[in-house]
Amino acid sequence: MIRPFLLFFSLLLLVACNPKTARIYDNFVKHSQQPEKAILPDFSYAGYAFGEKAITAPSMDIFDITDFGAVANDGKSDESAIKKAIAQAEKNGGGIVYFPAGKYLVNTNLQEQNDYILIQHSNVVLKGDGPEKTTIEIQKRAGATAITSGIYKFRFQKVSDHDPAFSHAHLKLKTDFITKISADIVGESFDVQVQNADNLKVGQWVTLYLPPTDDRQVKLFYTQPYDIPTKADEQKTNTRWYQAKMTLSERHLIKSIDGNTVTFESPVHIPAVAKHGWELRTFPHLENVGIEGIHIKGNWEGYYPGNHQLLIKKKAFSPLMMSACVNSFIKNCNISDYNMGMRLYNLAACSVVDLKMFGNGYNRGRHNVFLQNSNNVFVGKVQDFQQNEDAFTVTHSAIGNVFWHCESEPQTALDIHAAYPYANLYDNVKSSFKRKAGAGTNGPSGGYNPQHLGKLVLWNHHYTGKDVSVYPFWDKNDFYNAKHQFYVMPIVAGMHGNPISFKAEQCEALESTGTVVTPESLYAAQLEHRLGKVPAWLEELNQVKWLNESPVKADNKTIVTADFDHGSLDYMYEKSPNHFVGRTKHWLKEDSIGNQYYWFYYQMKNVKGKTITTVLEDMKGIYRGMPHVIFTDYTQPVFSYDIGHWDRITDVKYDAEKFEFKYTHTFTEDNVWIAYAHPYTYNRKEALIFSLFNNPLVQVDYIAKTKQKRHLQVVSITDPNVDDKGKKVIMVDAMQHAGEDCGGYLAEGLIKYLISDDARAAQIRKKFIFKVIPMMNPDGVFFGTTRYNMSMRDMNASWGEDHSQKVMDNELKEVQALQKYSQDIYSHGHIDMLLDVHSHSQQVQKHTILCPNENTLKDFAVHLNKYWKIKHVGVKSTGRMRAYYYKYGTPSGTIELSQSKLAGDNPYLTVEDYQKYGEGVARAVWDYYAEVEKTMK
Repeated sequence: MIRPFLLFFSLLLLVACNPKTARIYDNFVKHSQQPEKAILPDFSYAGYAFGEKAITAPSMDIFDITDFGAVANDGKSDESAIKKAIAQAEKNGGGIVYFPAGKYLVNTNLQEQNDYILIQHSNVVLKGDGPEKTTIEIQKRAGATAITSGIYKFRFQKVSDHDPAFSHAHLKLKTDFITKISADIVGESFDVQVQNADNLKVGQWVTLYLPPTDDRQVKLFYTQPYDIPTKADEQKTNTRWYQAKMTLSERHLIKSIDGNTVTFESPVHIPAVAKHGWELRTFPHLENVGIEGIHIKGNWEGYYPGNHQLLIKKKAFSPLMMSACVNSFIKNCNISDYNMGMRLYNLAACSVVDLKMFGNGYNRGRHNVFLQNSNNVFVGKVQDFQQNEDAFTVTHSAIGNVFWHCESEPQTALDIHAAYPYANLYDNVKSSFKRKAGAGTNGPSGGYNPQHLGKLVLWNHHYTGKDVSVYPFWDKNDFYNAKHQFYVMPIVAGMHGNPISFKAEQCEALESTGTVVTPESLYAAQLEHRLGKVPAWLEELNQVKWLNESPVKADNKTIVTADFDHGSLDYMYEKSPNHFVGRTKHWLKEDSIGNQYYWFYYQMKNVKGKTITTVLEDMKGIYRGMPHVIFTDYTQPVFSYDIGHWDRITDVKYDAEKFEFKYTHTFTEDNVWIAYAHPYTYNRKEALIFSLFNNPLVQVDYIAKTKQKRHLQVVSITDPNVDDKGKKVIMVDAMQHAGEDCGGYLAEGLIKYLISDDARAAQIRKKFIFKVIPMMNPDGVFFGTTRYNMSMRDMNASWGEDHSQKVMDNELKEVQALQKYSQDIYSHGHIDMLLDVHSHSQQVQKHTILCPNENTLKDFAVHLNKYWKIKHVGVKSTGRMRAYYYKYGTPSGTIELSQSKLAGDNPYLTVEDYQKYGEGVARAVWDYYAEVEKTMK
């Protein structure tokens, strides 16, 4: 007799007084005899032994690592002893490898750093005396060889069953063809029709497999009711729908065979069309392996947000990997100070339960639990206090998995990582859930849109992210934006926490947003519905103590981050107390002719009262084919406690032999932002544009969206009450090079002056139309490049002297848009002066205006010198000003501002100085043309 589900988790249900019964659960119960008609998949088969019984390691011999030479707490390596104990257990046909209380060390030397500890026989369990008593410390990070091969220190994997050419992302299991599927499979069916069942037997594990295909019709079958781009569209655009072929798989245990009808122990979740090529293959695997009662501690203490150290960021301290295992487990463990907590491939009927994951309070890892090509895996009561980029991942045909009562830090989002996951349940999970891909967000895995196929179920999800008015699960207007995500009709019930809402038409079912529903746990309710009761193991798991805070506190450690608008840093770590070593991002290859990379901008937390010394290493660049010294003793970074007022760090030293730049400062507040020069951010520019709306003196033209979908605007300022005929048109642009920020402040100062009540500004508006582009390179600014847009193109070198140079839409959208905008002006009018604002790096202590020859704008420079000191230079140069001069005859000049100071005893420049320069440009334009008029008379 099937009993109604009792709310045995009532103590956890504090978020709502009157939870609503979910209609979709009633629908599930109603169709229990015809599950293919139900909206909800049946997730009750997830977990060790299909969720039917507790994790129980078989009664086996014990192999104590101390009998093989390990000595707890002696500060010496125990890796060899651990390997010997495992080898003996495997030789014995299985056993418990026992770690008595104490600390044991691995990865203590280079050889160990490039090696791993392998468990490749069934019935081998690593067991300690509990995570509070037994610790395995990964002392040093994985070595370079290990990192590039996808190292995880402890690997439960039979190597001979895997392709030796595997990588960390594509761990290919060797499987053999058995038979083709002969009839379509309806989702949630247990029965599969095959062409020939002769090589199948009861109790055999098999793989239900769709071979790789890029057939659009197959993909459309799994994305219905949505359309997707064609493959031809992908070749024209920045899209990720066909960069990799679709493949799907589920692993199943055969319950019975009747002729050519094979019945599985658990339902097939994903519908399968026989003509698409589905087949059954072997599934080589380990069984009854696991780890229990151990704290695995890494030593991850760095911040690596950039490309240079991407592999280190992902895998330097990555403790666990399981591949091709069934009825296996990770139980009652702590994992701390890690990059990748665990990566789980090709698993079936496994459990990961009762885990505490945490860091030292200021490090940031990549993933916590990463499920790939796995099905019916149960992940329950995992509490993660480490500030990872992603949490609770499903990817690469992960199907039928359950995350139950799991929690991540508020800023860490679910990682729905694309590559065709289907039918996964997040049940009472607490996390963020963001839209765009990238660090700290959910997906995508390059080349595998959409993020998730059908039947993604978010059940009583506690949303901790930023307020979202409407979260778009599918935006057909964004097919070609690789950073946006697509979900095929998720099922959402009881989403609560911070404000968020969804479009009903983008969900297969949407219930009770803002209020939890009953049953409180879908997994528990479905399991009870199937078994007639809630299993004791699940009730016991529910009683596991839930921590209110991380077991390890930051202890006033200095936190470093650059994850914000215009932030940029390749890596930084604390080499010794209050002594940091880092590097700016090298955006291009080391030998590139334009590899400038001086820009840095980052935040430090917990620095009040600390004297911090920072060394930036490897600071020798190449520019235009020649060695380029980026820093000198003149370079003084800026710092701010409020991102408003900026001061200089004056204790600086550049070592020209080591190419190292060192600066030291004692900070008086906890939080400080530090940058190469005064940062002018994309959001500051957007706020400026917003402030101009409804101003009758201003017209804002949105001339393009960049590759990353940011706005490129032209701000036109003039007196609308005076006829434009006869007015001079002055075009000023800034920040083609993203790390030349003082140009942004000049442009902002120019705009604010021109719309002010100043009498001269009013006169200028009557005679001139100023067209100001305050930020030519929004993407590069946002991501913190020094010189390039996000196609790694130098826009200033891409104009062509006659504007005829062909530019590709997706690489130089900004240049193409402004070319077209300018050509439209020239087609019916003129541009009388062009000023392209750039910046010298800090070692140049002068302002210059570079013009195509020694006479162009020479007199204008004289007037500009009345407002701020600048030198006129005639120079043959590429760039936008030269293109306009030679194509249209427009007097053009490139203004190069110093980012430090003018030579001599002059003070270092400030934000206010650069803004005042903008006013000086407007006044000099007035004076110059007034003199021209006088001369003509």
